[in-house]
Amino acid sequence: MDPIQAIEEKLGKYPHVVFRRTREGIQIDPPNDGGFSIAIEWHNLNKEWAVFCGHNGMHVHFDVPEDMMEFVAFALSEDCELQNFYRGGKPAGSTIRNVRDGRYETFGLIFYAFWRRRTVRTFRNRLIPSEPGDGHV
Repeated sequence: MDPIQAIEEKLGKYPHVVFRRTREGIQIDPPNDGGFSIAIEWHNLNKEWAVFCGHNGMHVHFDVPEDMMEFVAFALSEDCELQNFYRGGKPAGSTIRNVRDGRYETFGLIFYAFWRRRTVRTFRNRLIPSEPGDGHV
């Protein structure tokens, strides 16, 4: 089954979640106030999936569709936290963190005003409840 179709089917369990097909994949709107959007794109040139979290540039690449789908489920879960960093009001980077075990991945922008005041905004989707052994939508 097509990974995007599988994600659409799983999201169908949550009628309040707004999502739509795009030319490259699928766009999922934040499922709650304080949540973040998720865009999934197939990059045919590199033969890989890219998952974008929020609007600050945070993204992760996957070669294996099942790994991408597992990450999307994590990004929709209450275990995932997205922090966007700003310097002088301009994007400077993002961190996606597992609040259960503390593991994280950071994406930083190359050019930003590092000398400007730093601010942080935190987002959590909380669509999928945290349960032992449950990692998929």
